[in-house]
Amino acid sequence: MIGLAVLYNLGQEGNGRIILFAVPIVAVVMTQKGIAWYMTGITTVSYSVIAYFKIVQQGEQLETWITGGLILLLGIIVSIIFLENFYHFLERNIVRRLDSESSLSKANEQLEHEIEDRTRFEKLNDALFEIANLSHSAQNLDDLYKSVHTVVNGLVQAQNLYIALYDNDKQIISFPYWVHEIEPQPNPRKFSFGFTETIITEGKPLLVSKSEAEDWIDDKRGRQGEVETRVPATWMGVPLITSSQEILGVMALQHYEIENVYTQDDLAILMFVTNKIAMAIQVKQAEERQLAINKELEEKVAERTNQLENELTERARIEQELLRERKLFVDGPVILVRWDTENYFTPIYISPNLSLFGYEADNFLSGSIDFRDIFHQDDLDRIDNEITDYKAANVDHYEQEFRIISPNGEVFWIYDFTTISR
Repeated sequence: MIGLAVLYNLGQEGNGRIILFAVPIVAVVMTQKGIAWYMTGITTVSYSVIAYFKIVQQGEQLETWITGGLILLLGIIVSIIFLENFYHFLERNIVRRLDSESSLSKANEQLEHEIEDRTRFEKLNDALFEIANLSHSAQNLDDLYKSVHTVVNGLVQAQNLYIALYDNDKQIISFPYWVHEIEPQPNPRKFSFGFTETIITEGKPLLVSKSEAEDWIDDKRGRQGEVETRVPATWMGVPLITSSQEILGVMALQHYEIENVYTQDDLAILMFVTNKIAMAIQVKQAEERQLAINKELEEKVAERTNQLENELTERARIEQELLRERKLFVDGPVILVRWDTENYFTPIYISPNLSLFGYEADNFLSGSIDFRDIFHQDDLDRIDNEITDYKAANVDHYEQEFRIISPNGEVFWIYDFTTISR
């Protein structure tokens, strides 16, 4: 109401009318704001109405009414133009705001993708670090396989997972690790026509849908080497390639309920970690081979040590037996004499128990007493003749009986057993 009163007062004079038009128009030109368009339109309509009634009050002539009507009509037209611009201004602002909201939505979506990518990258880095540590922290290969399964299951769905190893020399595939909800763990098999063999042959990852698996199995049905007896909904496998580009085997995952549960992104994730897994397996295999070698050496050393202990025990037993037997000779009535084969009756060794007969061995060894001197004179010729015959016959041993006389004149019968050493 205050605004209309001001407009009415301004419209009383000609200069006021000019100002009334000029102010909003200048505002439109200078600001190009929607409110300026709106105020210009309202001002124009208001001025036109005031001018119309002012003219009508000044006279009743027809031309006065026509002039007032034209001014009112012109004011209305101009007002419509300004108000229409105001409408377009509002429309542009709404479109601009919608575009801004759409850009913000796209920016948010892009940010979410970046966060997901960063999270995935961090998970992959953590997985690589954990796998690298497994080669040292795992107690054995079985422990390593289980830990690898846990890590992979944190990256993709892996309730069914197996690790197959390839022996190129024997052309054998074994399955040291096998976790499967349906099929039992297979025995080692000859290299044949399965999905596993395809990956090993081509050295590339393989992603198989249910329909592809059905076609594959139908095409290969009846051939040796097929692991998959029930068609999986999705099958995915990657080669285990070492740093020297040797294909160690295959790690495969399969799902029996959800088709296409695995994607190319999942395959890329497995390929990202497969080299680390292959290296961890290779390190642990080398460790177990070394442990097996060490164990075999320890067993051989223990076995040889046991043999040596047995041999030492047996040798000690033999030595004790020899000592016992020698003691029998030394302490008993059996006298041991070693003769010179070239000079018969010349002793080289005489056992100390010769003293049983009243003689000392040193007397014979020194030559102060001759054995012929202690033989009974009735036996001496017979002894010489028998020894001559035995030597001529080149025998290895012979036996004799004769008598000796002790220093006090006591007679002893001697049984002589001679062995000739050549």
